Amino acid sequence: MSGRIFFKLGAILLGFLLLALVEVGLRIGGWWENQPNPITLPVKWAEGHLPSAGHLTPPLLVEKQNSVVTSGKLQPFMPKISFAKQKPQGVKRIFSFGGSSTLGVPVEKSPSKTFPGQIQVQLQALGIKTESINLGGASFSSDHVRQLALESLRYDPDALVIYSGNNEYFQYMLELTTINTTWTPKPLYIERLHMFRAIASLFSETQDSSELYKTQKQKETLLLHQAITNLAPIAEEKYRRTDAITQQVNQRYLANLQQIVSAAKAQNVPVFVVLIPANLLHPPELSLHNPELSQEQLQQWQKRFKEAKNTDCAKSIPLWTQAIQIDPWFAEAWYHRGMCKKQRNEEAQEDLLTALNLDMNPNRPPESLQRQLLSLDTFLISVEKTFLNKYGEELFHDSCHLTPKGYEKLAESIVQAFISQLGWGIYSQPEK
Repeated sequence: MSGRIFFKLGAILLGFLLLALVEVGLRIGGWWENQPNPITLPVKWAEGHLPSAGHLTPPLLVEKQNSVVTSGKLQPFMPKISFAKQKPQGVKRIFSFGGSSTLGVPVEKSPSKTFPGQIQVQLQALGIKTESINLGGASFSSDHVRQLALESLRYDPDALVIYSGNNEYFQYMLELTTINTTWTPKPLYIERLHMFRAIASLFSETQDSSELYKTQKQKETLLLHQAITNLAPIAEEKYRRTDAITQQVNQRYLANLQQIVSAAKAQNVPVFVVLIPANLLHPPELSLHNPELSQEQLQQWQKRFKEAKNTDCAKSIPLWTQAIQIDPWFAEAWYHRGMCKKQRNEEAQEDLLTALNLDMNPNRPPESLQRQLLSLDTFLISVEKTFLNKYGEELFHDSCHLTPKGYEKLAESIVQAFISQLGWGIYSQPEK
């Protein structure tokens, strides 16, 4: 009986020995090496860089006899738009540019309810014949806005309106994922074995890193977490991001808008840029921990965070504060504390704004992006008092899109800017 046991154990040990010898042989021979695959950051977006969302190439406005139509390449992102090549006599022609908020989500199927549609409705009510052309598109960033705006200047506009900024980090993530398609996170222990990779290669065509990701967001989180590890810390005097990603996004955004303003000014066309309001009641898209946090600090933070989430809002504020003191990077903690303060009718805007500013993949413009606009030599339209003082309950549909009432209010601010800056409507009478 004991002999059989020893025989089985010997057979098992011999099998492990053979496997070990095969692994050693593969390593000595250098076969199926686990090649290092460091992350690559988009160090510089060169002049004329193609838009990341769709890689669209100009022209985006195509002339067909006496008409101009949007390129078919744009139709996955926006409906087909057509207008006369020659502007009708006595009509104010206005072009509006931006992402899905300019397109009008969630009322994009009702053009008159979008803010470009409302601009036309409100100006016509003042007796001003208006052609308001909506060139907003889903996922459009300032790259798309720049190209469309520069092309639109050929068609005698009376004003350009820019409502862009929600998709700048989205574009960066497209760029980051595009240049890191083969990047993989640290492999699982078994994947470090050459023999495992050899067997995997026999039974599958590729061992692609995408198999490790259940969703695109998980991949983005892993990429950003890897990228943020070696970036500069946040500014502690007022918690906001100061990392290289933020700097690159800001620089690209400003460069695009400066090109538009410069080209328009050369043709004496006024440009109105809206400082986009952000829905502070929407949670941050992605929160990351301070990469310098120790394991002990992380455990302390996790304990406070869990306790705070499981505690009544009235009693959780001190716990959220403790979590923030351990790791001020994590945007979600600021958001929860702000929402608790709001529920208690306490001042919450600073916490909610900090949550936005620390969001690592925001689909709303943080303060640092908005500040880029202050250096533009053009007309700026601020709607902060209209949108932020109410926290956006009545005016926001979600994180960045507006309700019909919100689009109406936005159009009112733009029309008022036309009246005060350009003198439109002062001497006009409503049509009978």
